[in-house]
Amino acid sequence: MSRNSERALLDNLESDIKERLKWEIDQGNMVDVDRDSIMDELNDMSNEIIDNNLPIYYSDMAKLLAENTNFASVDDEGLLPENPTVWNIITMSIYEWLSSEYHSLCEQAIDELLPELEA
Repeated sequence: MSRNSERALLDNLESDIKERLKWEIDQGNMVDVDRDSIMDELNDMSNEIIDNNLPIYYSDMAKLLAENTNFASVDDEGLLPENPTVWNIITMSIYEWLSSEYHSLCEQAIDELLPELEA
């Protein structure tokens, strides 16, 4: 799983959301539920799914930073440890960015996998 470009991160996140939703459907957990209930369930899983998609190698983080210098700062500095390293900052910035994309990717996954649930 490539984690060294923004496109790869989004593709991986989208794939994981769809995989999780498809698993829930296959288990029969999506019977007689509405769109809001599914979104609530996916939102409950957001931290786990996003964490699984964060880059873990410094080389991937450096490449992402080179591609997008916005990853050099964090909007919510309270999420960082007391004395953050550059790697902590990049990781948390990527986490914030993926979090901002998560909701729309969930909506797309629901539309694709459960088209009978119109928005």
